[in-house]
Amino acid sequence: MWHAKSDIDRALTDSNQALASKPLLAEAYVVAAASLYYLNKNSEALTYLKKALAIDPTVPDCYSYLALSLAESGKFDEAVACLNKAILLSPNDADLYKYRAMFYLEVKQFAKALQDLNTRLKLRPNDIATIRSRANVYDRLGRQQDVLSDLNLILKIEPASYRDLLSRARLLSRLGQHEKALSDCHILIKANPLDDDGYYYRACEYAALQKWKEAIKDYSVAIDESPESARASYEGRAKAYEKLGQLNLAEQDRRKAMAIRGRPAEKLLFEMPKK
Repeated sequence: MWHAKSDIDRALTDSNQALASKPLLAEAYVVAAASLYYLNKNSEALTYLKKALAIDPTVPDCYSYLALSLAESGKFDEAVACLNKAILLSPNDADLYKYRAMFYLEVKQFAKALQDLNTRLKLRPNDIATIRSRANVYDRLGRQQDVLSDLNLILKIEPASYRDLLSRARLLSRLGQHEKALSDCHILIKANPLDDDGYYYRACEYAALQKWKEAIKDYSVAIDESPESARASYEGRAKAYEKLGQLNLAEQDRRKAMAIRGRPAEKLLFEMPKK
């Protein structure tokens, strides 16, 4: 709504001035409440919203900001009830479905969250943030093929998206589709040749495909690029050396991995991040 604190302050001042001359102007109360919400003055915002509702209970924004304020206090069921009213008044407002989906997720009503995200996508086709949110819900439901479909859709819209390429590579690896995951890793490294993560993930894919020499080469790059967080790369390279019968080098890497302290070993290979 606003992009700077000065804009919020101005909106609050203007709305209060409007209320001084027109005390029954519900929209002014809503603007003031929105300003207070963005200023983290939740209790004051609720007071303005209640006044707005008493004057005119048919202003959709009143219910949406009331929902946001209630959610700040963890009252997600009440927030959903407010958005239900807002959607009845303004059924084509895509943001209302986004917020309601968020609150449904908080109370683990995944099917309803999916329904709202799908409705939002009908209103705003190809909205990448919404597709990512839907992919996250699918992931929480264990619907990995649907996650993959959404990642494919995102990359069709935005082919150079690093985060989504990385997510797809991780997911493909979890699904055992290592050749496809490897292909995504090639793209990641081509786009970001100094990113140690790309080399680490590609090394793991080479290892999964039992291409031990290629794995050793990429683990080595990952170690050189980020030696302070290379424990997992040392462990991976040790395994690759062992597979090739180079037991002394394998033991050296295991010792180096054990010597790295201050942080645990990196996360499990291609663990899908929660969004």
